[in-house]
Amino acid sequence: MSYIEPPRRISLVYRLMLGLVERRRRLLTLVRVYTSFRVSCPFCIDLNSREFQQKGISDEEILALQAAVRLGSSDSLDSVASLSPRERAALRYAECICKTPLEFSEAVLADMKRHFSERGIVIVASTCAQVNFWARLIQSLGVPPAGFSAECSILNLETYRTLRR
Repeated sequence: MSYIEPPRRISLVYRLMLGLVERRRRLLTLVRVYTSFRVSCPFCIDLNSREFQQKGISDEEILALQAAVRLGSSDSLDSVASLSPRERAALRYAECICKTPLEFSEAVLADMKRHFSERGIVIVASTCAQVNFWARLIQSLGVPPAGFSAECSILNLETYRTLRR
């Protein structure tokens, strides 16, 4: 016996699933954008931050990601109230993946295990690794930004350079 009528039940399930998908999309966009800033790839920043506001990411959060890169640590993201503990864990993990050589603290790994399943950790790691790979390929070919985010001045694409003269 069901307590919810079928059309309403489907609508409720759909809204719940959509909420999960939106949160996952937001989290992976944060990871992509942060990784793009960390590897200083103008094309990647341009591509991965396009339409960030429609994915639930604020200007304040973009500026905080940039500031964390300038400061050399994701610890500054603790002051951004809109980032969830889960998002902060993923961004700290992404920071570790971007370092050469790779370096993971026990605290970062424990935080990831607290907030993510094994599958979730693999998704975050592979998302960051993909951006790293593409950034290095794109930078080695000297590909400039393509204008995906041309209307967004806070990205400061001109401050990220692939070719140093």
